[in-house]
Amino acid sequence: MSNDTIMAFFKPQPLVAVEDTYWGYLIRSERGESFGFVLLQSACLVLGMACLVMAAGVATLTPLMFGVALTPFRMAVVALLGAVAAYLLWFASRGTRTEIHIDTSIREIHQVIRNRAGRPTILQTHDFAQITDIATQRDDASGTALLVLQGNDTVLSICIAMASAPRLDALHDRLARDVIGDPRVT
Repeated sequence: MSNDTIMAFFKPQPLVAVEDTYWGYLIRSERGESFGFVLLQSACLVLGMACLVMAAGVATLTPLMFGVALTPFRMAVVALLGAVAAYLLWFASRGTRTEIHIDTSIREIHQVIRNRAGRPTILQTHDFAQITDIATQRDDASGTALLVLQGNDTVLSICIAMASAPRLDALHDRLARDVIGDPRVT
């Protein structure tokens, strides 16, 4: 047995899960979180906490230690550090798990990111009328395929899922029926 055969056997395949809901369904990638993105969010958490501590220190310790009132310059520094801390802490709590929500009740597609606690944040919303084509781009070398929704606008391209080609065929047919309203799909 060759080394390539062994590596192909142990190569993990990206998984896609489709979960039905009362409003439609959601498509979730079961791949692990990106290490680089987790590292970036962790760094933002540490920097955000440091900015928050510095803002509290400037606001409370400076007047206590030196006996001077808070000047407009110090208040501006506190406001700036507080705003930077709020933004960094918000980004750190945002999440890393991406999902696509197909809302058939209001005919919209939501690109969502979910944090570790399970709270979703909607990144973008697209109307079904904007979608004109559903394409499956196959990569024969790796045996995977990419399912992409494309709009009449050349800029609109939504990557739905990456998995083995047979796994995406059923999802392709369901999206063609629900999103585009393709009568050829039953």
